[in-house]
Amino acid sequence: MPEPLSGIYVALAIAGVFTLLVFVHEFGHYTFAKRAGILIREFAIGFGPRLISWKRGETTWSIRLFPLGGYVRMAGEEAEEGEIPEGTRIYLVEGSDGRIARIVLPEALERRKEAETWIRGAREAEVRASRLVDRLELVVADPSGGVEVLYARPDLEIVTAEGPVQFAPRDRLFGSKTIGQRLAVLAAGPVFNILLALLLFFVYFLVRGVPSEDPVVGGVLPDSPAQQAGIVPGERIVAVGDVPVRTWDELGPAVSLYAGKPVEVTLEKDGVRRTVTLTPEVRFIVERVPAGKELKPGDRILAIDGRRFASLSELDAYLQAHRGERIVVTVERPEGEELRPVDVPYDLAAGELGVTVKGQLGVQQAILHTPVLALIRAPEELWRWTAMIFGALGHLFVAQNPLAEIGGPVLIMSTTGEMAKRGVEALLFWTALLSLNLGIFNLIPIPALDGARILFLGVEWVRGRPLDPAKENLIHLIGFAFLLLFILVVTWKDVQMLLGG
Repeated sequence: MPEPLSGIYVALAIAGVFTLLVFVHEFGHYTFAKRAGILIREFAIGFGPRLISWKRGETTWSIRLFPLGGYVRMAGEEAEEGEIPEGTRIYLVEGSDGRIARIVLPEALERRKEAETWIRGAREAEVRASRLVDRLELVVADPSGGVEVLYARPDLEIVTAEGPVQFAPRDRLFGSKTIGQRLAVLAAGPVFNILLALLLFFVYFLVRGVPSEDPVVGGVLPDSPAQQAGIVPGERIVAVGDVPVRTWDELGPAVSLYAGKPVEVTLEKDGVRRTVTLTPEVRFIVERVPAGKELKPGDRILAIDGRRFASLSELDAYLQAHRGERIVVTVERPEGEELRPVDVPYDLAAGELGVTVKGQLGVQQAILHTPVLALIRAPEELWRWTAMIFGALGHLFVAQNPLAEIGGPVLIMSTTGEMAKRGVEALLFWTALLSLNLGIFNLIPIPALDGARILFLGVEWVRGRPLDPAKENLIHLIGFAFLLLFILVVTWKDVQMLLGG
């Protein structure tokens, strides 16, 4: 793909992934708020000024300038227009049923061009009492000096200096709903993200296939010990030397016992057994490395300072001889669909470099493409990564430099771009991980996140009454400010790292 087109593809992939995650999260809130009968004023993707907006039913749908996030604005989460002070001069527009369809407040008249439209067919009145929130009643002065009680429609529109806003009676406010309904609304966003991760894992395994647990050869790598010994796809590996092999997971440890040594491998196909002799290739794998280093556990070491090694003892002796020095470790890293050698500087004074040896036959695992297996594997993968995420969160509390182990929006976007370059399968898997992380992170009781609001609902349930809304909003405001500050710090760290600083 030409470089300009590649850049456009990556940009679209990043925008698409973030939009999908935010939309699904907010759609969870939206769906359960609608089910509870809450008036939803706006469904927004992003923050800041509106780029595009349209109204459908009661809700304004909008796409805003900054794509990192979104929100569903529900009635009752902020001050509501409704209780109009006595003596206020207003304009009333009545519907065909005789009930009030629109109230134009005095400050709306400052917008003269729009005001002409808003007050067309209206009559002026002076408010004597306002009981809109509870009874949809408005008491105004009549021409004879008495009072007149008017009734408003449930979809009453109130026009302020900012424009028309649909009024929400008490039974359509977020705070008027039961604790169970509000809990469902708040939890739905994170839960929808977790369900999206489950769906994406299913699609990933449906597209990529599910690795077979049986030790059946799915493919043979060229110029490998397996190819040289004549092993072909479809053969089942029964034993390596004296070690029986019953599952694919047992094959690796069995082969590693004979790394670099001749060994007999017993194979079976169509009920016929045969034995071949081969020498498994020796591979050196990074096992332990200090946190925050570019070398990662699982990296395959090709050479150190340009030198290749025949055995683990030889490699260990070289590391011991250069303790406290800087070395260059050549490792194998994926680049697109290929693996390429990458030179990684490493300072042995920063900590011990743990290396283990693994044997390699050069056979590939058989891949099965069935919806049933994908359906079974998807929740297993979801559970496995959920456990890993909670483990990583726990590790942050004991890490010496937790900030170094956290990635912010810049690193996430950079990694998303890399995954997009690797192909659809890699992007699917990465998007599933992001969605799962987003769902779990939002359930953590951090002020301004869903988890904290759920916690406050729990406090309300225990106390039998809600917290003071002003105090709760202040807590969320402070928490949001600290969250923004944290994101800025992490973003600056990510930018420095990507620029090699």
